[in-house]
Amino acid sequence: MSWDHFCQIFLKTFLPPFFLRDLETEIDERRQGSTESFQIYVSKLLELFDRLPEPFPLSKQIQIIRGNARPAVQNYLSVFPQNSTLNQVIDLCDNFEATEVSVSRYVSGTNSGQKPLLEPEMAASRSQRGFRGVNAVETDTGFNKSNQNPKEKNPKGTSNNLNVTRNFNPSPRQDPVKTKHSAEPRNLTCFNCLEKDHRITDCKKPMMKFCEVCGRRPIVGSRCDSCHELGDSSEN
Repeated sequence: MSWDHFCQIFLKTFLPPFFLRDLETEIDERRQGSTESFQIYVSKLLELFDRLPEPFPLSKQIQIIRGNARPAVQNYLSVFPQNSTLNQVIDLCDNFEATEVSVSRYVSGTNSGQKPLLEPEMAASRSQRGFRGVNAVETDTGFNKSNQNPKEKNPKGTSNNLNVTRNFNPSPRQDPVKTKHSAEPRNLTCFNCLEKDHRITDCKKPMMKFCEVCGRRPIVGSRCDSCHELGDSSEN
């Protein structure tokens, strides 16, 4: 038994029914993706060709590759001979895709300097870079071009910087007004009437005497009897 005969028997035994017909249909319907590179597209088709029990002739493979490519690629390849080799077709399409990338990066007029980033998620945002813009600077400084009088002309020998100095009038900084009791806590207790929200100096009730040591009240002198006796004993 030859090797080719063995392969035919093996494929006939283990391949599912209609495998060859379904594989040929899959090859015919395999199209190049809109963002798929030409080389990846060709490598996938060549892998499908290799799975055929009897591969297509090379000319038919190139015909399928050219016919199932993107419309833009087909238009580009239409000006080249149909008998081009597979390597020639791949080289032509590589040049075409490089031209597409170059065109996508082109900006009419001057170069904006904002080319596509390779790692956009790693780039700092505008707020992280500290960019505030011209409007923010004009708002903070109080200077705006609309404040200038368009009819006003500069005398000879003077510059426009005089207008900037004359119109620059930033608003004064508003500091919070400090009152007498602004830094003090609100939970106050009067030592005279024992009521809250005022001091003893602001109390409107009759003043009562209390011990200057322990705070006991009411008393007659400056100390209560207990503190007075304690003071006498300490002096002796």
